[in-house]
Amino acid sequence: MISQKKFSLVALILVVGLVLGGNLVSTHSVTALGELSAGSSLTLIPARYPASGSVELEPGKTYDGTLEVINDGSVNYAVRMSAVPFSVDTNYENNFQKETIYTQINRWTVIDETEFVLKSAETKEVHYHITVPTDVPAGGQYMAIIASTAPEATSGVGSVQSVASLFLATIAGDTRNEGEIVKNKINGYYTGGPIETLLTYKNSGNTDWTGETELIVSNFFGGAEIYHSEKPIKAFLLPETEYTSTLKWKDPPLVGLFHFTHRTELLGRVVEYKRLVLICPIWLIVLSVFVIIAIILLLVVLVKLKKKRAKQ
Repeated sequence: MISQKKFSLVALILVVGLVLGGNLVSTHSVTALGELSAGSSLTLIPARYPASGSVELEPGKTYDGTLEVINDGSVNYAVRMSAVPFSVDTNYENNFQKETIYTQINRWTVIDETEFVLKSAETKEVHYHITVPTDVPAGGQYMAIIASTAPEATSGVGSVQSVASLFLATIAGDTRNEGEIVKNKINGYYTGGPIETLLTYKNSGNTDWTGETELIVSNFFGGAEIYHSEKPIKAFLLPETEYTSTLKWKDPPLVGLFHFTHRTELLGRVVEYKRLVLICPIWLIVLSVFVIIAIILLLVVLVKLKKKRAKQ
């Protein structure tokens, strides 16, 4: 078994139907993304390892790991275990089928027991072994260990469900931790709240990393800060992918002129993007136009009256 210092496992509880899918969360934690059918509940968790970080693997070595499969529901399950690729599509939704150069690790993984029955309220340890080839290139490797379940026929429940434990690894060697911000979208004008701004990251390296962004708003007149994100919006990026974070200001003032700032921490550096923004509802603009037009017409009438009186 790998020591805690060398090995960390990130488990994301992904509950789906017949097709696996969902959104990749940006923090490394055990997160429920759905629910099993009524009266059933199945969970995969790490046995001993922290729920953050990644596993550093060395070419030519074998690593052992353990998962706990827990059935705390009211029905028994026939469980089938498997190791599958993990990647994301262009919308950054989970993909458990597409193979890339960063999803080869499932091919190196052997699970000791791939089929078993898990009774209600029972917990079972599942052991797996990863043998890293000697000629594998450095960089990130990603897979999910899947538990596919079907209630036993005697339970009377016929739905098939799946849960997954996401495994993040880095192959030791010449890794490239690289990335950039490819787009900041802050409009120059908003009609009111809530206001959304966008920031797009690009991971151009061969390992995963996390970026985080804050939205800061200050008054144009005087520079006083009037809004600051409660906490940074984190974004987790796999190698050679792009991800767009959305930042929100729910309750901006009715009208005002402000400086909007995206402050982003990315790979050990801080990057700021600023833009001048006007907030004003359309009705107020229309009313202002009407008032201006009325004033102009009034001035024209007054000038004509003055000229008329002068001629008399």
